Amino acid sequence: KSILGILSLVYQEFVDSFLTNTKFKKPKEFEVLELVRKNATKNNPESILKIIDNYAYKKTFLMNIGDQKGEILEEAIRDSQASNILELGVYLGYSTIRILKNLNEVGIKLAILILKNYCSDGTSIREVFSNLA
Repeated sequence: KSILGILSLVYQEFVDSFLTNTKFKKPKEFEVLELVRKNATKNNPESILKIIDNYAYKKTFLMNIGDQKGEILEEAIRDSQASNILELGVYLGYSTIRILKNLNEVGIKLAILILKNYCSDGTSIREVFSNLA
């Protein structure tokens, strides 16, 4: 089963890459950000996470930590009672959302985003984060 799963994933990524490179479809990162922009509930980080998880489970692979590892991350943050956390490297901001929603009240909530590859001007993901921090 795992070999077939890996082959399926490789094939899916190949087809997705081909369609994106030939401009027949938008990159999956754009698709996810558009879904979040259209369907997420304002000031509700859980709705954003649910949309991203749903896309990753039902449509195509995304390089994010996902719901199971995300719960482990959140538990570690709560247990540590951290006031500040530095996250280096962001894909879609999934883990950043999980981090920001679990910092204690005195924590500094700041996300510096440079997402030139996935947003023409970065406004899409900034809109998402502006309601969470």
